[in-house]
Amino acid sequence: MKADFVKKAYSRSAELMLQLQQFEQQRGDAGITLFKVNDFATRAANLVHSVTGSRSVYAEGLRCALKHKTPLEQYFALAGVVQAFHLDLTGGNLDNLRQKIEGEVITDLLQQARRIAAAKGTTPSAVVLLACSAAEEFLRHWCEEQSIKVTEKQRNLARFGKALREAQVISVTQEKRIENWFGFRNDAIKGDKEGRLTLDIATHLMQEVEDLVLEQRDIIS
Repeated sequence: MKADFVKKAYSRSAELMLQLQQFEQQRGDAGITLFKVNDFATRAANLVHSVTGSRSVYAEGLRCALKHKTPLEQYFALAGVVQAFHLDLTGGNLDNLRQKIEGEVITDLLQQARRIAAAKGTTPSAVVLLACSAAEEFLRHWCEEQSIKVTEKQRNLARFGKALREAQVISVTQEKRIENWFGFRNDAIKGDKEGRLTLDIATHLMQEVEDLVLEQRDIIS
């Protein structure tokens, strides 16, 4: 994780721990309300997901905590998860976790695309959408690793490719290839009304994405 991101994560985690202390001080007087629990859970999830992703044991712990019946039970469960997360974060045990999880997400998407491409009666659009989702996730992570900022509203395949090319991380040829993926993805989203997509095109696109991920595998490994 980048130094500035880690610093902000430490600070936010410390704020959550301070909020827990305040809850403990108030618990005997005002009690723990559902509003306070939900507010705390939302803040905790925002931090945990940004550091470890939404599939980590911490994220799952937060989801399970909210399944308890009473706000007090939910609070105690949330407190345990947040404390464990804070200790692991400050102890340096989460440095590679987010990267590992994102790598697994990208791999899963490409594996799904390959399975669907090999199935009978497959629509090319399904393969394109999965492969392009993997590509977008990979390019987003690549931009983050290079400290290249892309605003939330502009985040898509083409914009990530342009940002990487402008930073001289990839070539013009690579950017053009990514723009082609973006075009095919738009066709797939719209139902390929013009009939541009074939299974050969979808399979070739998937292979290009796999090749890029393989060539730059150090980014997510």
